[in-house]
Amino acid sequence: MVTAWRPTCLASGAEKSSTADRSATARPPLGDIVHSSPAFTAETGTATIFVGANDGMLHAFNAATGRELFAYVPSANLIPDDKLRLLADPTYNHRFYVDGPVTVSTRAKTPGKTLLVGTLGRGGRGLFGLDVTSPTTFGASNVKWEASPASAPSGWTADDRSDLGMILNKPLIVRTNARDGNGNNAALLPAVAIFGNGINSASGKGALFIVDAETGVKVRKLELPAATAGGNGITSIQAWDEDGDGLHDFVFAGDLKGNVWKFDLNYGDQSKWNLADGGYD
Repeated sequence: MVTAWRPTCLASGAEKSSTADRSATARPPLGDIVHSSPAFTAETGTATIFVGANDGMLHAFNAATGRELFAYVPSANLIPDDKLRLLADPTYNHRFYVDGPVTVSTRAKTPGKTLLVGTLGRGGRGLFGLDVTSPTTFGASNVKWEASPASAPSGWTADDRSDLGMILNKPLIVRTNARDGNGNNAALLPAVAIFGNGINSASGKGALFIVDAETGVKVRKLELPAATAGGNGITSIQAWDEDGDGLHDFVFAGDLKGNVWKFDLNYGDQSKWNLADGGYD
């Protein structure tokens, strides 16, 4: 049996949650969901589905009832006010807003918390990170970071921001071999978010970004060779744990020029991460 449901509330503002029930006849519309990928987790106490929509919001729904738990509107650094206000225009023509894929961490990767990374997809250049450990009490402090050509967390340079395009690929949240010090006995560093820089960036380069999953602080940016620049971008990625120890060793990535690249993260020292075997696979 297939069950369909509509959200019971629609939050407004930068981020709000609602606990008030709404009757079926009073339910406002939910924006169209085109390219965003729903993400499910049951590790938050309340089984929850997260998905982006072209009403300018990332929505969180109770997976059992369809009740909306919260809606997050990215800041003006990601979605300018001039674009957001078009949603209220009676002559509105369809546009994309929070249209990209969403990924949610597991507690095995982020112990004691659940993190979400989502992108705007065709809605704009950039992405965001949220702490969704408790969706029923989500608030402003749970918006952990946003990155766009206008603004980004610590460690990002102006060149990094210019490399950000429309990120169509699903970000990954993974543990790596990176350690806080030398030797195998040094503590493993926290989980990272890995994503390709996407299409239509200002720089036209291809690059793989690796950032702290919780803070968005840049860990590394691994660029493709200069000869591939110009109308390029990394559009899809996948990580590989070669020895099955839960730590991802390699990342494979496709670009707009028909290449598949291999990145080697199989080092405790993050400064050694780079293209593997010349990059091509």
